[in-house]
Amino acid sequence: MKSNNENIHEVSENYLVTKFHRQENIDTHLWSIPIEVHSFTPGFCSLQKDLEIYRDEIVQEGNESLIANYKLKRLNFEEQEVISIFLSQGKIIGFCTAWNRDFYPDGTVRVLNRYWQDQTMRKFYSKACVRTHIQYCVEHQCLLSKRKGFKWAFISKDSKSKRYCERFSKRLNEHTEQNWFLSNKPVLVTPDSSNLSSWQWVIYRALEDTNQNSEKNWGFVN
Repeated sequence: MKSNNENIHEVSENYLVTKFHRQENIDTHLWSIPIEVHSFTPGFCSLQKDLEIYRDEIVQEGNESLIANYKLKRLNFEEQEVISIFLSQGKIIGFCTAWNRDFYPDGTVRVLNRYWQDQTMRKFYSKACVRTHIQYCVEHQCLLSKRKGFKWAFISKDSKSKRYCERFSKRLNEHTEQNWFLSNKPVLVTPDSSNLSSWQWVIYRALEDTNQNSEKNWGFVN
């Protein structure tokens, strides 16, 4: 089902919420958990304080290979363009952000940045690479980023995951009303060109209406 924002509730111009139930078949049983996606610009939601505490907890546990990416030095929520939080029954079960840095082309924001999900989410295996909460999160972040004046949004994955990115971009185009494109080769997404992980596949779209070919109009992939 394509979304036209009918399921997105605007708490304010800077704060969006979508609520739904996620259903999965596990061991022949149908499990259903309520999920809320809250997205907001920093300082516009009290959940940000709860997220700071949650982040400190997962960093202290330190049992993830990429945990350093979530420490304050690399993830200052006040410096993000948009913060998205996933809730279930009042408990934070995941988050991600939309982020801009000087290295990106003008008017560009990275969505689904620093994506994190806890075991509550991970145990619900799904073949769909764009699950419902991700779809709404992307829509939230793109809408709020557009309101902040950004013109382009992108999602990136490591250079070994082209097939996954092809599926991901296809699903986004099937389940949203935007046109997403996949870069034809890995793109340098951080200034360190000597680091192989800096070269990633990029899925991107224009945030504003344009009569030009969006696929050829963004400097990051040319």
